[in-house]
Amino acid sequence: MEPRRPFDPLHPAPIEPIPSPLRPPSQYVPRNDETARVLKEILDRLTTIENKLKTIEAREDKKVTTSLVLMARQETWGRQ
Repeated sequence: MEPRRPFDPLHPAPIEPIPSPLRPPSQYVPRNDETARVLKEILDRLTTIENKLKTIEAREDKKVTTSLVLMARQETWGRQ
């Protein structure tokens, strides 16, 4: 067995090819129910996080819009 050479970012070791969706299904490792359950749980958690972030962004947008409206009103009232 050859000794492992040190990592060189300019000459990385070859990587395994990405499985093609065109390969026959027999070449894929079958997933068991536990794996599918874990993947679904991860997807559900990511979806929840995404929805929370959207809610936060919407609140921030509303705060900015409200602030701009208040500033515009103050400028208008100040001119009168």
